[in-house]
Amino acid sequence: MCSSVIQETWISHFTQADPEYGRRVKEGLEAVKREMDAAGKHTSTASADEALDKAQGMGHKSDRY
Repeated sequence: MCSSVIQETWISHFTQADPEYGRRVKEGLEAVKREMDAAGKHTSTASADEALDKAQGMGHKSDRY
């Protein structure tokens, strides 16, 4: 998900144009955030989460300089 500042800006624009649409967008973003928080994930889609998990599994520890 994008930063909260960007989200709030767009929600404001949507709400000014159409209050009902702005409300639904805000509720949708809040629902996604709750789902991500509950799952302990920091990405916005299941496929992105899978790609992140795969990349982390392929990584290895390295020696510091």
